[in-house]
Amino acid sequence: MNIIIVGCGRVGSDLGKMLSVEGHNIIVIDTNPDAFKRLGSIFNGLQIIGSGTDEILLKEAKAEQTDIFIALTDKDNINIMSAQVAKAVFNIPKVIAKINDPDREKVFRGQNFGIISGTHLIASAILNEISNKLYTQCYIISNDTQIVKFTAVNSMINKYINQLHTDENFLISAVIRDNKSHLAIPNLKIRPKDELIAIVKTEFLPQLEEMLLK
Repeated sequence: MNIIIVGCGRVGSDLGKMLSVEGHNIIVIDTNPDAFKRLGSIFNGLQIIGSGTDEILLKEAKAEQTDIFIALTDKDNINIMSAQVAKAVFNIPKVIAKINDPDREKVFRGQNFGIISGTHLIASAILNEISNKLYTQCYIISNDTQIVKFTAVNSMINKYINQLHTDENFLISAVIRDNKSHLAIPNLKIRPKDELIAIVKTEFLPQLEEMLLK
C-alpha cells in the first residue's frame, strides 16, 4: 500500500519503520530534517521536509495515489488540518489523525477521518496493567461504549457466535485464533484459547465480568 505519515517523532518513525519492513511504500513528512534520523537504516521509503498541511507538497508526494494518510505530529491542530486536507482535497480512502486533547477529540470525532487519542490509549494501557479484570479495554468509542478483548472461557467453548449474543449491549465483532483475525460470523464456533473482540455498552461490563467467571 501507499502510505503517507506526517510527523517523524517517536510514534511516526516507529510506525514508518514497521510498515517499511512489511514492504509498503512509505513517505514520511516532517518540518525538521533532523527528525528523519530516527528512521535508521532499515527504512527504505521517502523522506520529505515540509508540512502535512501543504497542498502543493502533498501533490508532489502523489497524495492522490495514497491509500492511507496518518497525521502523527505532536500538535493537534496540525494533525487535524492535515487530515482535513488529505480527505477533502485528495480524497484519500483512509485518513487517521492523532489527537491528545480529549476535548478536541470529542469535537472532531464523527468527521470523515479516524481519530486516535494518545491520552485514551495511554490511560487504557495503564488501567489494563493495574486492573484485575478478566477483559482488556482496547478502546473507548464514546462515553457509553467500549471495545474490549478477552479469552474465551469454558462456558463459551464449542458454542457459535450467535449463541453468545444474548444481550443487545454486547456484540462480538472478531475472533483471534492462532494469531489470525476472523470476522465473528454467526456460525463461527468458539475454540479453546480463542481471543474475542467485542463492542460493549459500559453498563454491560459487570455482566461481562460475570460471564467470564463461569
